[in-house]
Amino acid sequence: MGIDIRYLVVTLVAVFIALGVGVLAGAGMTSQPSVEALSQRIEKGFKSEFERYRQELERKKAAEENLKTQIETYERYFNASFPHLIHERLVGRRIAIVHTTGRHDFPTLHDELVKVLTQAGASVVSVTLINRHGAVVPKDVVQRLAQRYQITETSEQAILSQVVAHTLAGGDLLGTMNYLHKVGFLQSSGDYAQPANAVVIVGGDEEENADAAQRMDVPLIKTLKALNVLCVGCETTGVTHSFIPVYQRVGISTVDNVNTPMGQVALVLALSGYNGHFGVKTTAEGLLPSVK
Repeated sequence: MGIDIRYLVVTLVAVFIALGVGVLAGAGMTSQPSVEALSQRIEKGFKSEFERYRQELERKKAAEENLKTQIETYERYFNASFPHLIHERLVGRRIAIVHTTGRHDFPTLHDELVKVLTQAGASVVSVTLINRHGAVVPKDVVQRLAQRYQITETSEQAILSQVVAHTLAGGDLLGTMNYLHKVGFLQSSGDYAQPANAVVIVGGDEEENADAAQRMDVPLIKTLKALNVLCVGCETTGVTHSFIPVYQRVGISTVDNVNTPMGQVALVLALSGYNGHFGVKTTAEGLLPSVK
């Protein structure tokens, strides 16, 4: 049986009225000095309690300011040490960046990654954005590409993924990537004639699509690994559907916070030869690799 709120309110009002009447009656029966003394004691107690709360508030405010100062100091330290952490770690690496999802933050992210990888001494030879939900490549073209690269897969997405892997690893001298760009399968920039010896795959999705990584990313990664190209799979902290577990099952190192400075350091270390799964999500083993 529920409580009748109206009955509760009326009861509380009646109690307060009774208390008020009692206080007034007691005050009328008490001599004036006692009332003044009581008033002074109440006022003194109120001031004391107020002062206690004020001091506590000041202590908390000071602690908050101190914490803010510490955080700002750590941020300045990290920003100053960031170039030293990645300096010349990737000299000799020719890196291709492949984004397998159409997230809106890709342009900003890829600019950051190109800058960081270049600072680390790498040459970023190309940046590719695969339009998984976009144009359909004519079937006869897909079959010709499969024959050219001796691909036995039957799924068109898997075939095209492997075609991309072959062009990245061996150099695209036939204009394949340019054609796939024209038909809308991908967006491309860079020099695809230069073969990459490492590929950064940026995945994760805003849609819950369990097969997306299996259809596109897995064939890409498996082919690159078979061609002896180092692969690192990564994503941002804000993706709704993570591809990291899929990447881990295929056996490549991963970074789940590549949109942060910590994640970018981890990416550089993974590309330099440290194996593992890094980041802030439950699938990570730690923020950074252990010292070898």
